[in-house]
Amino acid sequence: NRRVLIGGSLSELARLTGWTGRQVLYVGDHVHADLREPRRRDGWATAAIVRELDDELEVMDSDTYQDLHQRSVTVDRLLQQVQCSGGSIGMSVADVQATLDGLEAERDRIRQQVPFLFNANFGSVFRHRSDSTAYSFQVKQHVDLYTSRLEHLLACNADHRFYPTRCKLLPHDPDVQTNSSCGDLRAEKAEEFVH
Repeated sequence: NRRVLIGGSLSELARLTGWTGRQVLYVGDHVHADLREPRRRDGWATAAIVRELDDELEVMDSDTYQDLHQRSVTVDRLLQQVQCSGGSIGMSVADVQATLDGLEAERDRIRQQVPFLFNANFGSVFRHRSDSTAYSFQVKQHVDLYTSRLEHLLACNADHRFYPTRCKLLPHDPDVQTNSSCGDLRAEKAEEFVH
């Protein structure tokens, strides 16, 4: 009924209201102090306020990040293609090794640049190279949805339902729909990355 309680304790809130289960959305800004227990103990849905999200999204929308991300995706795919089929398309063993060395060097250059776009001291709050950070893992484990500001939830009507987005967690998981910003990689040439 769009009521808000500020302060108090989780057990007292549950006792006073009798609320149970997923119809309750409990909002907090600290994964462990605010959100872990309502979800674990009472089965409530949880929402995290992550102030850094605005800055992360601004970086990810930048031309510099988009260019580095595109190059990273291309390099990763080319590494796999050259490793798997370099010899079968007429490349000598030495050419395959030189191409792989060049692609690995390019991947390292990209990996050194990306964190500084987010934060010069520690990089992205959510991602380290191609892996989730510990914080990101905790958000996935204990939080049903997250936003940078509580006010963003006001844009949703009271009957709105949130559904999780499927992500590829392990290499053997089925592919998920690719990001259209990645473009058509078949036209790329591995030689472009050999320096």
